[in-house]
Amino acid sequence: MKKILIFVLLLSCQLNTKVENLNFHFSAYVNEVIDGDTIVVISLENLSNFSIFSNHSYVVRLLNIDAPETKENERFERFLDKLYQKEIYLKRNEILNLGKLSLSNLSSVLYKNDMVIVNFNSFNYLDIYERILAIVYKGETNINLYQLETGYAFCYFYNQRKNEDFIKAENVAKKKKKGLWKILN
Repeated sequence: MKKILIFVLLLSCQLNTKVENLNFHFSAYVNEVIDGDTIVVISLENLSNFSIFSNHSYVVRLLNIDAPETKENERFERFLDKLYQKEIYLKRNEILNLGKLSLSNLSSVLYKNDMVIVNFNSFNYLDIYERILAIVYKGETNINLYQLETGYAFCYFYNQRKNEDFIKAENVAKKKKKGLWKILN
């Protein structure tokens, strides 16, 4: 009986360790804000545990949000399709202008050389463009949530479980016609 109890305790410790190891984070400096949901960071830590991390500069896609693109490309076309599915019909240049507004909003809170914490899951940390999917914090501020709260991004759960805080933030911004919702509502 004693041996079984010890085995169960050891097993539970191993399981807890595995669950805790699913979430990773690293400290980095902001190098560039690309658009309303994408930044480039320079890591302060060695991330060689992950084969994709071979240098110190990484493109980070803000997880659980989507922002309009600032350039016409494949992602722009997909964003346009999403708007049309929601029966939002804007001209291409209007969407590009929304993208510039979203970029401007993110740039107003993230500056070059700002220290951030990049949080990601080890099992689903890259998108199809090999950008790190992450929640980014500047101090106590969840930057992803900030973009939703200010109305400059939309909820988008890329192979992720829906997050109620993010959905609520988007709904409040939409109701108060903040940011892009002044134009989209």
